[in-house]
This record gives sequence, C-alpha cells and structure tokens, in this order.
Amino acid sequence: MTDQRSQRWHDRFPDLYQKLTPQQQDHLSQTLGSHALAGMDPDRETVSDLIDRRTGVIDKAEYDRRAAARAAEARAAAPSAE
Repeated sequence: MTDQRSQRWHDRFPDLYQKLTPQQQDHLSQTLGSHALAGMDPDRETVSDLIDRRTGVIDKAEYDRRAAARAAEARAAAPSAE
C-alpha cells in the first residue's frame, strides 16, 4: 500500500512501476524518497536504472558506471564557479 509521499513516484513513472511487485514498488519509493530528502530530484533515467538494478537487468558495476556518467554530465553542464 502506498502513502501520499510514495504516490508521487507512482504518478510520475507509472509505466516503470508496472514492472515491479508491490514490495519492490515500496522499496523503490523509499529509495526515491531518500534521494529527494538528500536534495536530488530523481529523473526517469535514474528511476529506470534503479529498477534495472533491483530486478537484475544490470549488475552493481553497470549501475555505478551509469550513475558516474550522469554525475559527470551534470558537472560538465553546470556553470563554472570561477
């Protein structure tokens, strides 16, 4: 069962959530909620990678590689602090 906070993620990415069991959906919502509390706004690509990792489509090394690539892209796109 989802609470109001968890429903946010279900509403944003309903097609991604369809792949998951109710327990997996709950775990994903908790993970995304933690990301949001840390100041992150998980996007579709991040959510998809989390699901792929959770369901075994990709391993930890591939998940980490993708996350590092996203972080590098974000740094490159950020305005310089000079």
